[in-house]
Amino acid sequence: MGSSWDLSRRHALKGLFAVPAALGGCGDEPPQVTAPQLAFDVPSRAPPVAAPWPTSGETISCEVSPDQTEGPYYFDPALTRRDIREAQLGSLVRVELRFLALTTCRPLDQMPVELWHANALGIYSGYPGQGADGSVDTSTETFLRGMQLTDDTGLVVFETVYPGQYPGRCPHLHIRAHVGDRVFTSQVYFSDEQNQATRQESPYSTNAVPLVLNETDRIFVSSGGKQLVGELRELGSGRGRAATLNLTV
Repeated sequence: MGSSWDLSRRHALKGLFAVPAALGGCGDEPPQVTAPQLAFDVPSRAPPVAAPWPTSGETISCEVSPDQTEGPYYFDPALTRRDIREAQLGSLVRVELRFLALTTCRPLDQMPVELWHANALGIYSGYPGQGADGSVDTSTETFLRGMQLTDDTGLVVFETVYPGQYPGRCPHLHIRAHVGDRVFTSQVYFSDEQNQATRQESPYSTNAVPLVLNETDRIFVSSGGKQLVGELRELGSGRGRAATLNLTV
């Protein structure tokens, strides 16, 4: 898929922004705030790692995938990379997202996809005023953010760690896919069972924020979260897990 794409933006982070107080499981995102906006160049295509599309016996759904809120912690860090972990600790996850066109059910290739999420303690890079007392400042950091292009099977891959929870939200990933002249924005989730099991591991066990179940997260419930739950599988040999999800946009 060919497209012109200009993500030149102004660096506009101003003031201090606080993580919301505990929301009792209502699932609201914190108030929207202005983020630093940087520019990055469109790279060469992401290396394929999964089987070619479609594999024998694979069922491909072309039901449109739900849009979800971008949330308040987006910015473009100008980083084209597959491994977005930097120095963050946590359970290894290889995120495999395949994008299909709604009108044809065919893969969308050469499409820029951005991914970002909180670390094991529920902290995002690039923002001050986080943590229970608002003292955590990650303004100069870029961990757990990156961009890749889909390959000719519509696949994009990120190497990261399992996300942690923060007040009112279950663990999730944020994504933005640049589909021609429009942007598809959504989130990716995991099952409650996987969230609870990961919660027992270090450093997730040191996160003092209570774990929010998917069905008590308002954004998950109200915006089609059940269609956005990734399928997790063990990779073996200490390589962590892979989370796979097809998205029709």
